Amino acid sequence: MVRLWLRLLVIEALKELPECHLVLAGTGENEGALRSLAASLGLKDRVQFLGHVNHDLLPQLFSATDAIVLPSESEGLANVWVEALACGTPIVVPDVGGARELLTNPAAGRLAAREPGAIAAAIKEILAKPPAQKAVTETVAGFSWDRNGAAIVDIWQRAVAATGKRRPPDNP
Repeated sequence: MVRLWLRLLVIEALKELPECHLVLAGTGENEGALRSLAASLGLKDRVQFLGHVNHDLLPQLFSATDAIVLPSESEGLANVWVEALACGTPIVVPDVGGARELLTNPAAGRLAAREPGAIAAAIKEILAKPPAQKAVTETVAGFSWDRNGAAIVDIWQRAVAATGKRRPPDNP
C-alpha cells in the first residue's frame, strides 16, 4: 500500500506539470488503480508503465529523464537516489533519512514535502534551470561501494577498540 501512495502523489503532481510525462518502473498489484487514477485525471497519455526493468537498464532510464521523484515516507540513504545522481539526473525527495546528505548542492535536486503541489513545484524549479549532468554526478563523487565498505570496517574497528578488545567467553 505504501508504494501505491507514493505513486499516487506523483501522478497527482503531474496535473500541475502539463509539459511533463511520468514513467513508472516496476510492477505490483496496484497497477490497475494507478492506471485508473491517471485516466480519471485525464493523464492516461502522459503516464507510461514500464513494468519490471532489469537493473542493468536503469542507468539508461535514469539518464533519459529530467528528474527522479521518490516521495518515500521513510528511507535510509536510498540506492536509487545515489544511482540517479551518478547518472546525472537530479532527484526530488522528501526530507527523510539521508536526503540532506545527498542534496548539498542545488544541482542534486530538491527536497519536497510529500504532497502533490510541493512535488510539482520542485520539479518546475529543476526544469526551469536544469543542472549540467556533470554537476549532478559530482554531487555523489564520494559515494562508492569501496568507500562505504571501508567506512563500515572503520566503524567496527573503532567499536572493538572502544570495548577494550574484550572477547566474549567461549561457549562450553
